[in-house]
Parts: sequence; structure tokens; C-alpha cells
Amino acid sequence: LPRHTASGPARPGNVLTVRSALRTVLCHGPLRRVMVTTAFAASGGAALLVLGVVLGAGMSARPGAGAGLTAAFGLGNLAGSLAVTAFPLRGDPERLTVRWAGIAGCTIAICAVAPTYPVALAAFAVAGSAGAPLIAATLAARSRHAPDGARAQVFVTMAGRSEERR
Repeated sequence: LPRHTASGPARPGNVLTVRSALRTVLCHGPLRRVMVTTAFAASGGAALLVLGVVLGAGMSARPGAGAGLTAAFGLGNLAGSLAVTAFPLRGDPERLTVRWAGIAGCTIAICAVAPTYPVALAAFAVAGSAGAPLIAATLAARSRHAPDGARAQVFVTMAGRSEERR
């Protein structure tokens, strides 16, 4: 995430109410677009894990095959997180969010059409790895576009609205 210098601790009078924070997110174009993109991406990620259970059972006679696909997704996410840590994203966070959401959506589609269990394992790992830069980009966008003194409220409001859609 880009470095940010804190302007000091928030004072009680400077803290936004939940309603004000939600209004800030909904009325500020970049924050609204990032929130909607995050909500759709979170829905796709949640659906992918359910898909993993169904695909695993259909592709393999082993009872833990769905768990294997879910674990591959998690390992891919860990690898993607390590890669983003080593090689931070560069560019406009809002554009990066949209770009990585598109990439994540494509990887989810590939998971859905995987013809064999080994291909599905690889596809789930790739899908997991696409989630890490997406999250990093959304956090950077929130940080860049949140008004001074409202950063924490914007982060929490956007996270709550995105998770609510899951």
C-alpha cells in the first residue's frame, strides 16, 4: 500500500457516523466503483469455493477432492500475497482494482470449465493467486480516495458492504 502519513489521532468530533461514512462511500465515484467491484469479486470468490466442493465430488471419487480444490485456492492466494509483497502493484489503484477483478473473474470461469481434477487444482491455485493483488488494489484505492479523518470509517464501511453482498 502507498505510504500515508497520519495527521494525528482522530478526535471524537472528527469521527464519521456510519450513515456519514456510507454516504461518503456512495457519493464519491472512485470509492463507490471500488466498493461495487469488490462486492462482485467477493461474490465470485465465495461461489468458487462452493463450486470447488461440487466439482471435486464430480471429478474425483475421493471424498476430500473438494477440500483439495479449496486448499489449492488458499495456497494460490498465499503465493499471490507473497508476490504482491515482494513486487508491489504500481499504478492507479482504481484501475488496478477493475483490472484484477476482471482477471479474477476470468480465472473463476476457467475453474468452472476445467476438464479434469489436476487441471481444476491448477486453475483453483491460479484463481487464488489473482485474489491477492485484487485485495491489495482495493485497499490502496480506499486509502487514496478516503477523505482525511475518515479513512478508518471508509475501510470498515466498504468492507461491511462488500461482505454483506456475499
